Amino acid sequence: LRPFNPRSRVRTPRLDALATESAVFLAAQSAENWTKPAVASVLTGLFPSSHGAKESESRLSDDALLLSEHLSANGFATGSFIANGYVSDRFGFDQGWDHYTNFIRENKNTDASNVFAEAGDWIEANKDRRFFAYVQTIDPHVPYDPPSEYRRMYDPREGYDGPVSPRRTPE
Repeated sequence: LRPFNPRSRVRTPRLDALATESAVFLAAQSAENWTKPAVASVLTGLFPSSHGAKESESRLSDDALLLSEHLSANGFATGSFIANGYVSDRFGFDQGWDHYTNFIRENKNTDASNVFAEAGDWIEANKDRRFFAYVQTIDPHVPYDPPSEYRRMYDPREGYDGPVSPRRTPE
């Protein structure tokens, strides 16, 4: 991405614009390589070995205090808008939120536009007080099959026949 490599051929105009108005961390890294333990680390400040949400069916430790719990206890309104089934009440991620929703678990449409619309409504309703909103979309996720216009930006051939099959990316 251009915020990290100005000579990159990857075009992400919205992310580029956001980066010009944001703090860009050049040496940040995730505590894990998949969603559940990575988000658990973001929301608890703990490494996966401490929060316990490392495996497919594991839950957050009851001893793990989420950022939402800390902020709620200090007078913040807290809202979560999550479109990933692993970051759900089933795994202990519903702690401390005034408003908690998991679009997959609640059978809601997970398109980012829907997630951001609900989050925007909640933020608008809470704009006059201190609040914390956690928004997590799932659109650019495996299996990711980008529309043809985007594929052609990087490979002008009509029929890509390379080793990567969009519908098999998890494998």
